[in-house]
Formats: sequence, C-alpha cells, structure tokens
Amino acid sequence: PDVECAQFEHAPPPRASFWDGKEQTMSNTNRTLLAIFAHPDDDALTCLGTLAKFVQEQYQVYVLSLTAGERSNTAIGKTRLSEAEHVAELVGYSLLTQELTDGYLTANLETVSLIEQYIHQLSPQIVITHYPQNSGYGHQDHDSTAAAVVNAARRTPCVNWILYAEPPVQDWGFLPNFYVDITDQIALKK
Repeated sequence: PDVECAQFEHAPPPRASFWDGKEQTMSNTNRTLLAIFAHPDDDALTCLGTLAKFVQEQYQVYVLSLTAGERSNTAIGKTRLSEAEHVAELVGYSLLTQELTDGYLTANLETVSLIEQYIHQLSPQIVITHYPQNSGYGHQDHDSTAAAVVNAARRTPCVNWILYAEPPVQDWGFLPNFYVDITDQIALKK
C-alpha cells in the first residue's frame, strides 16, 4: 500500500504501528484531529493523505497555519494561503489561520498560549505538527512550532496522540514509528 509516515511523541505505541482506519482505543472519544504547522502548505507537503484519511473516517479535522507564509521565495501576496484554502475545501477539513510573522516564530509564552486556546476549544484526540530538527537542519519556524505545540499538547489531557510529520526533503533524524495506509487517498497528493 501507499503510506505516509509519522513519529509518535506522546502515548507511543509499543512497536511500530500501522493505521488502516480501524478504531483505536483512546481515552478522549472526541473524534477530532488538529494539525498545527508554521506555513499554509506545510500540511499538504507532510501529511495530506493522512488528513484525508481521517476526514474519510469521519473525524473533524482542523489545520492551523500560524503564518500566511508571506516571506517564502514562492509567495506572492497571500498565494500560499489561498492555495491552502483550496486544498482544505478539496479534502474536506477546516483551515484555521493566524497571522504571526513568517520567519520569526518562537516557542514563547504567547505562541504556546495561542495553541493551547485552540486545543482547549477543539479538544482533539490527535495533534500533528512538525518534527523538531533542533540540530540546525530544519526550518526555524518549523522547529519553533513543534516546540510550542508539544509544550501545549503535553499538558492537555484530551490529547491522546502527538504525531510528528515531515516531508522527505527535510527528514534528517526523522525515524517514523507510525504508518498510515493512504492507498485510497494517494490521488489527492498528485
């Protein structure tokens, strides 16, 4: 099958897991997933098939983009944001946006508190974010986002799983231990 990979941070499985859409035992029964990324296209680059699978499994799926991605070398105005809105509509999840400054994200009290507000409001079972690459290999906004998300999500009892996702071009040190069968969703990624 076609698969996307993730790495558990919280409530890790005893061994590598493969999720095929079958029900998992979780203490929180609210079938909600919240993916939090630095930029509007990070979700599509890292785990679009996984998000689509959860939507098809009747989860409420939300993607929070902390910036509009305005400093990207491919950004013209808010192109990345409008493209992300189109993808969210196509896949069937809700896109939530903040307008923090692209390139200047930090894992400070303000950012952690902002993320905590979303977690408390949505009460997700599952949170997905960037894989932290603190050895200077990753994007600074991705590292800061991961640190802030994990800080907020670990303290929230509703979150059963925290998953890291990264695109293959930024996978230094990324060791997946969770795999999602996206055979039925692979066409969305093309």
